[in-house]
Amino acid sequence: MIVIACFVSLYTIIVRNMGYGTADWALEVPITLVSWATFIGIGANLAFGSHIRTDFFLKKLSKKIQKTVLILTYFLLLFISVLIVYYGIIAVELFIKTDYKLYEMFYTPFYLVFLILPASASIWCFHILIRIFNVYFSSEEKGTFGQ
Repeated sequence: MIVIACFVSLYTIIVRNMGYGTADWALEVPITLVSWATFIGIGANLAFGSHIRTDFFLKKLSKKIQKTVLILTYFLLLFISVLIVYYGIIAVELFIKTDYKLYEMFYTPFYLVFLILPASASIWCFHILIRIFNVYFSSEEKGTFGQ
């Protein structure tokens, strides 16, 4: 998605420098694609555990405390994700009711841009619940930091 956004932006720059007007859609497509790529990327990071953690000081704690901190962190992330789902749905409903468009020249409804909020945060909630289940119900008393 980001590559497509870069090509659309490059197209806009080239066409504008040649003295022609830019296409109406070329202004909005990169913003939408980068927004969607960001939120989908967050979900992928949660799914594969590829996010960066600054946990070097937690490794010095006991395994039980590491496990407790990890579970509390996941519950905090779950709470934030649920808020994003809730308020994302409210935003989408508002944009559907008002039929708001970011630019009048761009005929795609703006709620399609905001639809990524509740959609991606729902996926985050699913992956966080799986992580909580895996950590909480693991048979070993192991910490999961520094894997």
